[in-house]
Amino acid sequence: MDDQGNGVRENVLLGRCPGTSWDDYAAADTHPVPAFLREDHYKYLGSRPIAASRYTGAEFFQLELDKMWPNVWQFAARDEDMPDPGDVVVYKNAGRSYLLAR
Repeated sequence: MDDQGNGVRENVLLGRCPGTSWDDYAAADTHPVPAFLREDHYKYLGSRPIAASRYTGAEFFQLELDKMWPNVWQFAARDEDMPDPGDVVVYKNAGRSYLLAR
């Protein structure tokens, strides 16, 4: 335990990063944390190298364009990029562009 009562040593022994863990934050929360958020879903997937085509192949890239990018949150602009009503920003990603207006 560190001087704030966090299980830092235990995290290191379990192969986790040192410092305050998710469990430490959840335990200190003033609201009950749902049980499913407290479950550990870690699964060791091995340490074999990943094929370079995963990063360079056109086929895998197309799968990312089709399946991943339309379904993940993306940071498109900061407040200071369009501070006034009527300001616009064009956000481009993965072959698509979006017009953001304030």
